[in-house]
Amino acid sequence: VKIVHELGHAYTARHFGCRVPTMGIALLVLWPVLYTDVSDAWRLVPRRQRLLIGAAGVLAELALALIATFVWSFLSDGPARSAAFLVATTTWIATLAINFSPFMRFDGYYLLSDWLGVSNLGDRSFALGRWRLRQAALGLDEAPPEVFPPHTRRILLIYAWTTWLYRAVVFFGIALLVYHFFIKLVGIFLMAVEIVWFLARPVLSEAGEWWQRRHLIRLNRNLLATLALLTVGVGALVTPWQGRVALPAVMRAAGYATLFPPLPARIVEMTAAPDKKVTAGEVLYRLEAPELDYGLRAVRLRIAVTDLRLQRATGSAEVLESLSSLQQQLATLISTEAGLIARQERLVLRAPFDGVITDLPPDLRPGLWLKPDQPLGRVVNRERATVRGYLAAADLERIRPGARGRFIPEDPVRPGFEVKVIAIEQVNAAVLDLPMLASTQGGPIAVQPAPAPSAQQGALVPTSAVYRVTLTLVDLTTQAPEQIIPGTALIEAGTISPLARLWRFAASVFIRESGW
Repeated sequence: VKIVHELGHAYTARHFGCRVPTMGIALLVLWPVLYTDVSDAWRLVPRRQRLLIGAAGVLAELALALIATFVWSFLSDGPARSAAFLVATTTWIATLAINFSPFMRFDGYYLLSDWLGVSNLGDRSFALGRWRLRQAALGLDEAPPEVFPPHTRRILLIYAWTTWLYRAVVFFGIALLVYHFFIKLVGIFLMAVEIVWFLARPVLSEAGEWWQRRHLIRLNRNLLATLALLTVGVGALVTPWQGRVALPAVMRAAGYATLFPPLPARIVEMTAAPDKKVTAGEVLYRLEAPELDYGLRAVRLRIAVTDLRLQRATGSAEVLESLSSLQQQLATLISTEAGLIARQERLVLRAPFDGVITDLPPDLRPGLWLKPDQPLGRVVNRERATVRGYLAAADLERIRPGARGRFIPEDPVRPGFEVKVIAIEQVNAAVLDLPMLASTQGGPIAVQPAPAPSAQQGALVPTSAVYRVTLTLVDLTTQAPEQIIPGTALIEAGTISPLARLWRFAASVFIRESGW
């Protein structure tokens, strides 16, 4: 598709009598891109011909997309039809989005240049933009680098400033891409080179131009406004004014437990019922696992046989020689029996505390087989509410137990609650135990599934270090909600300046990625 695009430029230029000295491949952030040199088109006087050469690549792709759409309607399902569909849709849309942007030196740039009739559009508009910036920021009364009609000058100024902003975002994105593409220290180095060369260098170059004109600068209204804005900006960066920490959090009952079968089992008896009040230790389910019962009977039979052989040891010289081995075997069997009995006792599910049964599945009944991850309802104690949140590593030193704040639910209809920090875990959470806060569920904490070979397979693992924080409501008489309520806890914390926060973040990333 891209070869067709470049040939569209080349053949259109040749049609109007222009030379095409080179066609080839260039590297853009180590990514190969095709190019065609049609700079000879500036010899053409008719603007329409120059515009056609600039738009020929996209027009060729659109023609190819029309052909692909026609072919796609006749092909049977398979790789060829999928390829035709891709050409008919994705490729030309991406081409329009990228090539028609005038802010990089792609087709859109040359089309805008031809439409305005301004050759070397980038350099000339940037020179005009820098002149206007010096005039607005320093109040310099210099002649413009070129004289344009007022309408054209406004367009060039808007183009220059918009391009600077656009390229700053693009180059910063490319820097992040380079950082993630390469490994550790190499990625950091290349990211720094990208930022210094494409972002910092133009700013420092313009600052050098201002310094060379320092003898022309006089105190004026524009200069005073610029100094005031710089003072406010620098003050906002260095002043410790960020005195609150936002924690993704949920509010729920302090007594909150979900019942799960410990292993594949069948319901023998159940007393659980919706909204039933239960007391601590009350039996809610009796389950049975035939394989476990069979194993227990087999172990007990082996214990009986081994014990009988030990009792008859005095009557057999052969058994006397293996007495120590039999005793060890008996001890192992007794230990195995104890383990099976403990697993069997876990099949009796009891209420862990006083509360009410909620979220009971409607289809539960005696005789139903259950999976270990199948919830059997929840026991909730609504007498007291608690808030559980997660704190980012960068804010770990800023709050302490006893700090106060406010929990704000996601649902704007619900009221907020005053809260107090009672505990902060000092070891980062290995898994996220509140799925509603995970990015996979639309939450604010970025997670990824644990890898398959690990013991936590399928669990949600935070991509960056977070620490569990437990909070309690200041008003202890507030009744706990019936459901889990996600929200944000805003906690009063030690103040820190944005610049210090940025420095800590950059230093932590550098140390982490360098492997120190």
